[in-house]
Amino acid sequence: MKVRELMTGSAVSVHEDEPVVAAARLMKARNIGSIPVCGDDGQLTGILTDRDIVVRCVAPGADPGAVKIAAVMTPGTVTVTPADEV
Repeated sequence: MKVRELMTGSAVSVHEDEPVVAAARLMKARNIGSIPVCGDDGQLTGILTDRDIVVRCVAPGADPGAVKIAAVMTPGTVTVTPADEV
């Protein structure tokens, strides 16, 4: 089975310089638990999960409106292409 058979074609992403609260609101609106993060060049730089937000931002008492996504995201994501085997 190919990745293209299971993937979602309408993914959204956020920029690493946006505040965490913006990503959290988008994730709530889309009912998703993670979101790809891109840099200035549009390339993937990491992924932000609801757990990243809780453990690295909210639990330590940081302000999600002031903290940038880059500070709490998980960097170094692994990617696949639509033609790859699952």
